[in-house]
Amino acid sequence: MAASLIKFPERHTYDVSSVCFVMSAAAPMGVGVEEHLRQLFNVPFISQSYGLTETGYNSGNTTDRHRLGSNGVPPIGTNLKIFDPETDEELPRNKTGEIRVKGDIGYLDSDGFLFIVDRLKELIKYKGLQVAPAYLEDIIVKHPGVADAAVIGIPDPDAGELPRAYVVRQTGSHITAKDIVQYVHDHVAPHMRLRGGVEFIPEVPRTPSGKIMRRHLKPKKQTTSRL
Repeated sequence: MAASLIKFPERHTYDVSSVCFVMSAAAPMGVGVEEHLRQLFNVPFISQSYGLTETGYNSGNTTDRHRLGSNGVPPIGTNLKIFDPETDEELPRNKTGEIRVKGDIGYLDSDGFLFIVDRLKELIKYKGLQVAPAYLEDIIVKHPGVADAAVIGIPDPDAGELPRAYVVRQTGSHITAKDIVQYVHDHVAPHMRLRGGVEFIPEVPRTPSGKIMRRHLKPKKQTTSRL
């Protein structure tokens, strides 16, 4: 949604004075996208709102999704476990202990600020090195000929996985796969280059909340090119 706003051709012709603040959440937002949003709206910006949504109440209509006094059932795939804070052992169901939730990759800067980079399960492993899809996506959408982009890892017998980009062209753009590969090549470390190639698609598959559905992105053919 953010990428679409900053790429919208007529974005400067609208009166946005009613916008009080902008908040991002649910997935990492690239620095470049955030900077453009700040310039567009010129209002307070709450960047990367981060909370325990994994343990929040799940408002299903069926009784098995709601239990009085409960925070609901964590989404499928959430790595939530309960540990004994004294022994550090995992506890069985109905035993009280420390709640631990895993799944996100991030870092603390020198001033103690937390930065969310990507989800652990979505990291691409190239020759043992980690590549965050969200980082590459942020770089790709900065290109004026790109409307949207998604990156996944494709299997490779030698490297493990190769970063591959799925790109939506900006209306009227004639950008080529070679252009995208070179653009990324000029902005990233060697292990982050798009060795898996580039494929152009009409739109990036997303959930209603805007998260990229990477499982729906499958290459038409695998590549072992060493770009």
